[in-house]
Amino acid sequence: MHKYFTILLIVLLNYNNLFTQSKTKINKTVEKNEGKNAIAIGLSTNRVFGISAESMYSTDDAAATNGSFNGAQPGMDLRYTMDIDEEGSFRIPIGLNYEFFSARERIPISRILDIKLEHTLNIISPYVGVEYRFFKLPKARAYVYGGFDLKASFITNAKYTQSVNNINTGQNESQGTASKENAMRFGTTYRIGIEGEISDNYEINVSSGLNVLNLIGKDGNRGELLTPIPRSSPISSENQESIVYGLFFSILLQYRF
Repeated sequence: MHKYFTILLIVLLNYNNLFTQSKTKINKTVEKNEGKNAIAIGLSTNRVFGISAESMYSTDDAAATNGSFNGAQPGMDLRYTMDIDEEGSFRIPIGLNYEFFSARERIPISRILDIKLEHTLNIISPYVGVEYRFFKLPKARAYVYGGFDLKASFITNAKYTQSVNNINTGQNESQGTASKENAMRFGTTYRIGIEGEISDNYEINVSSGLNVLNLIGKDGNRGELLTPIPRSSPISSENQESIVYGLFFSILLQYRF
C-alpha cells in the first residue's frame, strides 16, 4: 500500500511541477511584449450618420442636398504605438488614417431614362492619442484596451456629378459637376479594442468606437461638411455645419519591436 501511495505522490508532484512550469512559460510569453513599441497597418471603416448619410436626391427641389454616404466607407490606417511606462499599460498611438468616401444613386424619370448621381471625397486624418490596457487575457495571449485620439481631418477631392442615362442606348449626358472647396476640421475618436498575439512579435489589433469629425473648426459659410453642393450654388439652402458623427472600426496587423 505504501509503495502505491509513494508512486502516486511522486506522479502528483511531477504533474504539479510540470503545470507550474507550463503556466510560468505562458505568462512569460504573454508578458514578453510588455514595455515595447509597435507599428501596425491595416483596414478601417467609418459609417457616418445624419445628413451626410441621407439620400442625395430631394424631391423638394430636385437637387442633391445630402451626402448619401449611407454605408461603411473604407479606409487604411497606419499606426505607431509608443509605451510610456515600464508595464506597457499606458501608451501613445500616433497614426494616419486615409478614408475613401463614395456614393452613387440612380433615379428613374421615365421608362428609358434615369438620373445618375455620384459623390466622392477623401478624408486624410493624422492623429495622436492615449490608450490604457485595463484587462489581460493570459490564456488567449491578449489584452483589452481603451483610449481616445485627437485628430486633424483634411477633406479633399470632393466631387459631385449628375448625368442622364439612356437605358436603351447606354449613353450618358452630363448635366454638370460641382465640388466643395477643401476643408480642415479637428475632431476625436473614442475607441475600445483588443490585441492578441498570433506569433512571436506579431499581433492582431481590432478596435471600434465613436468618431467625431468636426468638433472644432465648423464653418457655416461652407455649408454642411460632407454634402455635395457648394453653398455658393443658387440651389443650395445650407447655412450651417452640423456635427458629423460616425462609427469607426479597424483591424490591423501589428509588429512589436
